[in-house]
Amino acid sequence: AGRECRAGADVKAGMGAGRSGEMVDSKLRRIYVVINNAGMNIRSRALNVLTVETWKAVIDVNLHGPFLITRAVLPLMRRQASGTIVNIASMAGITMTLLPGPAYSAAKRALISLTESINLAERRHGIRACAICPGEVATPILDQRPVPPPAEARVSMLQPEDVASTIVHVVTLPQRAAIELVTILPTSLRDTSAEVQ
Repeated sequence: AGRECRAGADVKAGMGAGRSGEMVDSKLRRIYVVINNAGMNIRSRALNVLTVETWKAVIDVNLHGPFLITRAVLPLMRRQASGTIVNIASMAGITMTLLPGPAYSAAKRALISLTESINLAERRHGIRACAICPGEVATPILDQRPVPPPAEARVSMLQPEDVASTIVHVVTLPQRAAIELVTILPTSLRDTSAEVQ
């Protein structure tokens, strides 16, 4: 049986990410799976109201954070010649709509590209990466929308456990198999046009 080591860090701060990697290295000496799941959005997200500061805040958490965490764990994974990195992206990074806003969509599209870059550069070291792109998931991030969806709409959305089951499938495949991109949508898609501001 394996041991678990959790390390908290401010994903926007390179030093915090580096310290987390060092702590895992000193306590366990191996790291098999990293899940970059931190994400955020802002309420005032339309292009005409987006500021440089709010753009940067969204990009820092959704793109810079996964990059910094990945950079921190790569030496450990290379040393052991294996590892799986899962980046929680979004359908907003694949299919453009107005609802998520340009900063979130750009960050998630770039996160998919980062995942592809990890696979191109690191598969020769036994490291694989997967971008999981869920549609609407009933999590607290929905409360940051300009018009948060009502409780009855959230019932038919993906639930956190749906995404968790997908992650488990990706990381438990034999090391010889790599799922690089997963899209997962609610079976019943909603009309969200009235929620765009």
